[in-house]
Amino acid sequence: MVNLLDDPDYQNSHIVALADQYVQMLEKISLRRSAWQRNKQVLLQILQQIEKEVELDWQVRTNNEYSNMEQVSLSFPLKQLGIHYEDKFTRENKSYFMKGGGLNYSQMANGMIHVWVSMPTVDELREYIGEPPVIGIIDPAQLNSKLIIKHIEKFLKYVLLWDEEGDYGYDLEMLTIPATAGTPPNT
Repeated sequence: MVNLLDDPDYQNSHIVALADQYVQMLEKISLRRSAWQRNKQVLLQILQQIEKEVELDWQVRTNNEYSNMEQVSLSFPLKQLGIHYEDKFTRENKSYFMKGGGLNYSQMANGMIHVWVSMPTVDELREYIGEPPVIGIIDPAQLNSKLIIKHIEKFLKYVLLWDEEGDYGYDLEMLTIPATAGTPPNT
């Protein structure tokens, strides 16, 4: 029988140190999952408040099909655009709808939160080709109102660019926001 403790290859290996790192990583994932459960409620409260306060046709949604991999989003609904097509030969009519974009928070398998934007699309007319823009991958313990507000601003910039620039790009640096944007009107 081989005694690994006497084997110089084992003695010189990093197996024990790597195993310790793996145990620590599993503990981090567990802590992240707990932090997500706590901070997900804060996220929902902030997004619901924004949904009420900012008069846009958007909705807060949750997807809880998978526990510990839930998704929370602030998104625009499907809406009819008023664009219609009539086939001259079949007289068939088609109306086009826009699927609104969304700001999405999804917990990943490692417990981190993937913050990303689903871009608006108009089936058959205007599709977003490419990877969805990623706003960030964050530890759920970092989720706070200041960060969430920054995410919402970035999301709205992407939606503005989609409407302004069309299919030509999503470079946030191209978008200029007026200095008065976001300041409350004088009352």
